[in-house]
Amino acid sequence: MRKKISWVRTTLGRSASCLAAGVLLSLLWASMPSRIAAAGKKPQKASARTAAKKRAAPARKVAAKPAPPPIPATLDGIVRAYRESPTPALRAALHQFAQTHSKEESGALALFALANLDLDNNRPAEALPNFLTARRRLPSLADSADYGAGRALVQLNRKVEALPLLDTVVAHQPVSPYRVWALILAANCRTDTGAAAEAIERLQPEAGDLPQPQGTLALARALDAAGKSSAAIPLALKVYSQWPRSPEAVTAEQILRAAGAPIPAPALLDRVEKLMQNGAPTQAAAELRQAIPQLPAEHRDLARVRLGAARFFAREHLGAWEYLNSLAVASGEADAERLYYRLSAARRLEKWNDVEEVLRLLESKYPQSRWRLEALVGAANRYLVGNQPDAFLPLYKACYTAFPNDPQASFCHWRTAWVHYSRRDPNAVFLLADHLNKYPGSPDAAGALYFLGRLKEPSEPGMARAFYEAINRHFANYYYAVLARERMRQPALREAVIPPAASAQIAAWKLPSPQPPDFEPDTVAAQRMKRARLLSKAGLAEMAELELRFGARTDGRPGPLAVEAARIASARGAVGQGIRNIKAMAPAYLTWDLSTAPQSFWKLAFPLPFRASLERHAERNSLDPYLVAALIRQESEFEPRALSRAKAMGLTQIMPSTGRELSRRLGIPYPSTAVLYQPETNLQLGTFFLKRIADSLDGVWEATLAAYNAGPSRARLWLGWSEFREPAEFVEAIPFHETRNYVQSVLRNADIYRRLYANPTAAIPSNLGQLSERPDSPQAGSKATGTQ
Repeated sequence: MRKKISWVRTTLGRSASCLAAGVLLSLLWASMPSRIAAAGKKPQKASARTAAKKRAAPARKVAAKPAPPPIPATLDGIVRAYRESPTPALRAALHQFAQTHSKEESGALALFALANLDLDNNRPAEALPNFLTARRRLPSLADSADYGAGRALVQLNRKVEALPLLDTVVAHQPVSPYRVWALILAANCRTDTGAAAEAIERLQPEAGDLPQPQGTLALARALDAAGKSSAAIPLALKVYSQWPRSPEAVTAEQILRAAGAPIPAPALLDRVEKLMQNGAPTQAAAELRQAIPQLPAEHRDLARVRLGAARFFAREHLGAWEYLNSLAVASGEADAERLYYRLSAARRLEKWNDVEEVLRLLESKYPQSRWRLEALVGAANRYLVGNQPDAFLPLYKACYTAFPNDPQASFCHWRTAWVHYSRRDPNAVFLLADHLNKYPGSPDAAGALYFLGRLKEPSEPGMARAFYEAINRHFANYYYAVLARERMRQPALREAVIPPAASAQIAAWKLPSPQPPDFEPDTVAAQRMKRARLLSKAGLAEMAELELRFGARTDGRPGPLAVEAARIASARGAVGQGIRNIKAMAPAYLTWDLSTAPQSFWKLAFPLPFRASLERHAERNSLDPYLVAALIRQESEFEPRALSRAKAMGLTQIMPSTGRELSRRLGIPYPSTAVLYQPETNLQLGTFFLKRIADSLDGVWEATLAAYNAGPSRARLWLGWSEFREPAEFVEAIPFHETRNYVQSVLRNADIYRRLYANPTAAIPSNLGQLSERPDSPQAGSKATGTQ
């Protein structure tokens, strides 16, 4: 196994007094009958023996009640505490803060926060006056206060009074983040108060920009109330079928029933498909069984097919396969869908002969059906996991040749090109270049450039350098950019001259070149940042971040708003939310060179909290602290209380059973799994665990990270799949997209952490090991010549 890899090991690298009073009153009330009875009796003299017992009995200890946590002194602290535990004491403290600071901005912010919290806690009567006061005293947050006051009035059923406030929000400049919601709420108020025609007039011009399904339902309700049922029914059907599990679908169904409108078969079939895809296959099957006898003949076949699909989604794979295998349908499209779900069930049951038969049937009968495409990709991916290239290659090729414009074609083409490269097939150069020509925006474009460079290094170092520099220009913080920078440190490439033909060819590929945003705020961005800071000061950080994310989408100046949103999140200890704000508001950030954005941006995108503990435990286990930080960013985004769907916990995402075993080994107290939420303990266990995995895999970090994500047995299996010539080949061969992306992301993160925190002015090596050349590597010679 150790001989399968030829690179060397890398550098490891909620008040208590009220509760007590309630308990005391309960005890007094419970003992009252016996006390009344005892009052009518003469006191009896206790016997000497009883008295002696009483004298000998030890004093009874009464457990002290835990003291309530102290009331925070700051406004944001009180607000955060009240949101977590809305007690009368904390509400009183917030109200007192507002009174104490009644002539200051902070007092107005306290009233605004109290109004929002009261509204959240279904106290609109208390919220309303505070919203109105805050609106007067905080003009920069007038739209937020108007929206809150409007919502309170609606909850109080004072809908006509709410309309002027909501209309003000709609007209606010700069555009309010609550505009579309105010528009929908105002339309519903008009519909409910007899002004449906006006609601229609206001909604229709903006129907395409409204949030769904709320916007469509609001328009459907207005049309229905205005007596335009013929226009309302299609909209209600859309909500009913496209969002079947939403509350709006219930109202849409009521509109349809009141109008006596039947559910057309296509809408029903769309609805059951959405139910299946959204985790309700049993409901989908029940609705189908009820509907099938009434469906027109031309739709009955498809309904029967989806009855089998519902069984597949319910994980009844054998029952689904048997049902679909024996089902005869006349409709071609229904038959194609039947075959697809039959194949899917056969894959789960490992009936490979049936898989092959269904693929042949789809090719001969329905070559351009989308169900054939899904069948091709599904089967090919299964063969990929089993390392059967002779089985998956023709399927991937059929995918991108028969469906060249489908989004999945890019992935299929890449897997084909990659296998040809790994086999050192002479067609690899053409296929890699063809991938860049056809899919320049592909997630694998950087990989295609890299492996083209590797093929060109021996004979055309100038071409290789051109490809590596293109990775740096277009994909500056991708995994393959780390590798390309490392390659270009070699003297032969550093001195190589790039031929004009290489530059022309790269330009012809039209690779994406996102430009970094301007990080200087304009007038509107500055206004949003001011509003966000006020909201954050009031302890309403989520509202602050909403303001900024809205601005980033609508105002065209995402850079400074992304930094501000991440800063606000980090200031309240939510560094993970800060990272997510960066990702959402500046999605192309990984294509930027570090020099094109302020360092504050990068350190919010790649934060390093718990640094002292992280470095201490990394050093104790001979690990690279930047690699550990990179792994934590990918695992938990530095959220100490992160909990995965698989129940992995804490910073390094340790499973409870693993934590228990590791704590025994290290002699760490483990009273409950809650200790895994403690950063210090989690870091101690996680770094030890990571080092143990690395040692078991001979320090091969690419395999170690694959094992951390997918399990050691899989990593060992993948290591044996080929005589990998360099780490990138092993990484690219990982058949699970999630794991392959995980390994690349962690290694990329580590490089960025090192450049940000270690020595930003130095030439930064990657965290990978030095590559060891093999005699049959492309560096030593290749039959491939020229790019096409």
